[in-house]
Amino acid sequence: MITTSLINEELSSQVQEILSCVEQVLAMPIARELVKHFWPYGVQVEHPSNPRHMVLLPDSTLWSLPFEHFRCFEKLFGSSSISRDFSLHSLACRARTFVEGGAEPKPLDVQLPLRSGAISLITDTFDEDALRPGENPKSETMSMLHKRLLASGLGTEQSIHGQMHTASPQDVKVTLADSSAVAVLAYGRFFTTLPSKYFASQDLRQLGLLSVFSRVMNDSSFRRQTKTDSLKSVQHLAAENDYGFPLIAAFR
Repeated sequence: MITTSLINEELSSQVQEILSCVEQVLAMPIARELVKHFWPYGVQVEHPSNPRHMVLLPDSTLWSLPFEHFRCFEKLFGSSSISRDFSLHSLACRARTFVEGGAEPKPLDVQLPLRSGAISLITDTFDEDALRPGENPKSETMSMLHKRLLASGLGTEQSIHGQMHTASPQDVKVTLADSSAVAVLAYGRFFTTLPSKYFASQDLRQLGLLSVFSRVMNDSSFRRQTKTDSLKSVQHLAAENDYGFPLIAAFR
């Protein structure tokens, strides 16, 4: 059975009115500055130097605003030429120089930095995944998963697990520096394992892939993360949001 949500017409009109005000106050001045700096011959004049695409990188405060649908931006770029995913464009720019031009696709001239033998695992760095008395004793914990992946040949010597020892920021930095790909599976936020001040100063040019799966919480990780976050300022926590992590990684 297919159902549709009922739209409150009065509420919808109020939202549209608010967005119209936001566009007029915030987006339209930005659009005028864009025209001033990047369209010296005017928007109506076709020129090779005219921008073709816009990547939006708003901070966490403005992230929820639908910038892609503001008419002032659509007139300049078109809705299909506005995006927010910077990582895809960053990867495309890196790989672009490796591919020869021409109509027929050709193999890469240079091997991309992702190598199967240099993939490292960072798993449950504080060893917080433990079975409770009422749970199935045959259930697989993160430590068991880590050992199974290493036994299958996936994972380097730089791979880390909390059952081995509690990983320090220096351990994580070494793993990021010596690997072409890193997969992180842990409890809590990644920045409680490696603070943002270390991550933002890391050279990640050789890192082809960084996959982070670490938003799940249990009692131990909640207490640890709460204690760690209590030592940080509001501005510090704001910089370590979900959007800040991929943005820092893309630029590093």
